[in-house]
Amino acid sequence: MMVDEPIEDPGLGLDAQTELFLQLAEMVGTTTRTGPALALACERLATIIGCTRVSVFLVVNGQVVPRMSRFADGMTMPEQWDQFRTTLAASHPPPVVLEVLEQGNPIVRSPYDDVWWAEQFGVASIMAVPVGKASHPLGVLVADSQVPCDFRPDQVRLAAALGVQLGGIVALASQIEEQHSRLDIAEAVHKFVVEGSLATSTLGVAQALARAVTNALGYTVTVAIALDATGVIAEVTGSGVDPSILDEIGGTLKGELLSSALTDGDAAGPCRLQEMALDETLSCALTSLGFASGWCIPVSRLNGQVVGVVVVGDPAEHGAIGHRHRDLVCVLAQESTVIVENAVLREHDHYQATHDVLTGLANRAQFEEYLTRAIAVAERTSAPMAVLLLDLNRFKDVNDTLGHRMGDELLRQVAACLTSVMREADLVARLGGDEFVVLLTTSADVAGARVAAKRIVAALEQPLLVANRSIWIGASVGIACFPDHGADPQTLLHRADLAMYEAKRTTVGVVVYDASVDRAQSTVPGLLLELPRAIQNNELLLHYQPKLDLNTGLVVGVEALVRWAHPTLGLLGPDQFVPLAEATGIIRQLTSWVLVTALRQAATWREHGLILGMAVNVSARDLADPSLPERVMRALGEARVPVDQLTLELTESAIMSDEAKGTQVLTELRALGVRISLDDFGTGYSSLAYLERLPLDEVKIDRSFLGQDGFGAESFVIRSMVKMGHHLGLRIVVEGVENMVSHESVARINCDELQGFVLSPPLAVADFERWLGDWTDEIAAEPFASS
Repeated sequence: MMVDEPIEDPGLGLDAQTELFLQLAEMVGTTTRTGPALALACERLATIIGCTRVSVFLVVNGQVVPRMSRFADGMTMPEQWDQFRTTLAASHPPPVVLEVLEQGNPIVRSPYDDVWWAEQFGVASIMAVPVGKASHPLGVLVADSQVPCDFRPDQVRLAAALGVQLGGIVALASQIEEQHSRLDIAEAVHKFVVEGSLATSTLGVAQALARAVTNALGYTVTVAIALDATGVIAEVTGSGVDPSILDEIGGTLKGELLSSALTDGDAAGPCRLQEMALDETLSCALTSLGFASGWCIPVSRLNGQVVGVVVVGDPAEHGAIGHRHRDLVCVLAQESTVIVENAVLREHDHYQATHDVLTGLANRAQFEEYLTRAIAVAERTSAPMAVLLLDLNRFKDVNDTLGHRMGDELLRQVAACLTSVMREADLVARLGGDEFVVLLTTSADVAGARVAAKRIVAALEQPLLVANRSIWIGASVGIACFPDHGADPQTLLHRADLAMYEAKRTTVGVVVYDASVDRAQSTVPGLLLELPRAIQNNELLLHYQPKLDLNTGLVVGVEALVRWAHPTLGLLGPDQFVPLAEATGIIRQLTSWVLVTALRQAATWREHGLILGMAVNVSARDLADPSLPERVMRALGEARVPVDQLTLELTESAIMSDEAKGTQVLTELRALGVRISLDDFGTGYSSLAYLERLPLDEVKIDRSFLGQDGFGAESFVIRSMVKMGHHLGLRIVVEGVENMVSHESVARINCDELQGFVLSPPLAVADFERWLGDWTDEIAAEPFASS
C-alpha cells in the first residue's frame, strides 16, 4: 500500500483524511512557505486521531527547532507556544524526537516516560514519526495527548504518511527559500559592489557595507568606524541615531585602541552583538547609541588587517537569527575585503596625485584646486585671502656640495618646519624644486600675511639639522593678496612669484606685490632679455649624463642638460634660466638649440663608432606647438642621426597642461619613430592606469622615491610601477641614483636603466668621453653584475 493511500478504517474519518491530503497536495504548487501546510497538518491530524496536540520539529543548520504546534480545536495558546519554541524546546527537545531522527522509524510511548516534558506540558502519551524519508528525516511530526491513550497502528500509519507528505512540502519550500535567499544575497552584493566601488577610503567602504546590511535585513541603527594603521579608532560615523549623541560618543572613542574582541579569534568574521565580549568603553558606547541586538562586522583587507568596523542593529532584542541572515552578512563581509583593497589603492592613487611624494605636502595640482575653491568662498564672503610663495636661498649650494640625498632631506625638514609654524587652517604645499607656497584664509589681509611671512623667514633662518649637520638655508617670500593683487589662481600665483623674486633680488626676506614689483621684474630676470643673445653667441653648452643598462652594464645613452656660461655670472645651471624661458616663447628657441646641438654631438660620436641614445627635454610650450614634429625631423635630417636614436623627455605636468593636444603631438612624433619618455613619473597628476593612454616608450621614476637605503617603504609602489610599465611594453628608468645601496635596490626590482651620481654627474663633452673610456675599461676588466 502506498504511504499516501487513505487508511481503510471509517473510524479515522476517510473524507477528512482525503481532504487533508488533497489540501496539502494543492499547497505544493501554490505556497512557498512551510507555515500554512504545517499548521493545517497539525490541526487536522489532531482532530482526526483525537489527540490533544500535534507539533512539528525540523532540523535547521544541525539543530532541532520547533516550527509548529496546533491543538485539535485550533487553539494555539501563544504564551505556552512561545515558551515551548524559544525557551524550552530549543534546548531540551523531547527525547523521542531525537530517537526518531536517529532511527528513522515511528515511535509510540504510552505512558510517556519523560518526566520533564510530562510536567511542563502535560504530556501523558506521545507518538512521533519522521518528516520526509525515513533514511534522511527532515524533522519529526509529534502527536501527544494529555490523557493516557494507545495510538493505534492505523493512526501511526496515517501520521507516517502525513510525515512523508510534509517532507516533500518542506523540501520544496526549503529549495525555494534557498533560491530566494541566494537571489537576495546576490542582489545585496551587487548593490554593495556598485556603491562600494565608488568609495575612496576604508570609511567609505564601511559606510557602504552598513547601508547594504541594513537595506537587506531592515535594521535601523548603524555605526561605521575607521581605524588607523595601529588599530586605533580614527573616525566614527553613523545613522539612525541622535547626531549630538553620535558626536559625543565619537569623541569618546577616537584615539581608543579597538577592542581585541573585534579582531582576534572567532571575531575575525561577523558576529552577533549578543555573542561578543566587548570592553566596557565600546559596550557602553553601543548601548548609548541604541544597540540592543544586531551584528558587528570587521572590515578587513585581503591580508587580514582590520581597518574598520561596522555595527548594525536595532534597539530591541531579537530572537534566533536565521541562517539566511548569517549567510548574507558573511558574504557581504567577505566581498568587502576586495572592495577595501581597491579603495586603499584608489586612496593611495589619489594621494599620489594630490601630494608631493618627497615631503608629503599638497602638490601644485591640489593647491590650485584648493585655491580656486577658496577664491569662490572669498568672493561670496568678501573675506581677504593671501598667497605666500617662498623659495629657499641656498638650496642649490646644498645640492651641489652635499648631493641630492641631503638636498631631499633638507626639503623634508623645511616642509616640517613650515607645517609647524603655520596654523592648522593654512594650506602648505610644495610647487616643485625648492619652491613652497602657503594659502592663508584667516587673518589674511596684507598685515596678517606679512606677519605670517616674517614668521616663516625667521623659522628658516635657524639652522636645520640634516644628517647631523647644521645647515643655514634661509628663504625669500613673496605675497599676493585677494582681491587687491588678483582675482584668479594664476594671477595670484604669478604675482606672488614676482614678489618672491624681488625679495630674493633685494635680499629683504619678504616683499608684498605692487606695481613697482612689475617694473623691477621687467628686467628681472634680466637673464630673460640676455638669453636670445646667449643662444646666438654660443654662450650655451651641453653637459651629458650617462644612462646605464642594468642587464648588460653598458652605457646605452645620455641625457643632454643645458648650461649657460654667462660672461659675468659664471656657469649657470638650468634651474636659473630655463623656468624663465618657459614663461615665454623663448623656450622654443632654447629647445631647438639644445635639440640641434645634442644631435650634432650624437652624429660626431656615431662617426667615431660610439652609438648612444640621446635624450632631450621638451617643455609644455614645446608640446603645445604643432610644428614640433617637423622641427624634430628637420634637426634629425640635418644631423643624419637615425630617428630611433632620439628620445624626447617630458614631464607629466607638461602633458596635463593640454592633454588632448599634447597626446596628439606625441602620437605623431612616435609614429615618425622618435622615442618618448615620461620624466619624473609619480610626482604629478598621473596614475598607473594613465600610462595606457599615452604614446610612450619609457618611464623615468622620479628620484624622490629613492631614499638613502633604496626604495624602502615605497618598494611596493615602485614594484607596481615597474610591473605595469613592463606590462605595457615600456622601459623603466630610475633617475637620481646616488649610491650603491640605491643601485642594488633599483636592480632588484627589475628596472631596465638607471641614471644618477652613482655613475656620474652631468659632464662636458671631453670629460664625459674620458669618463666613458674609464668605465668601459672597468667593465672589460670586471664583468658587470646587475644585482
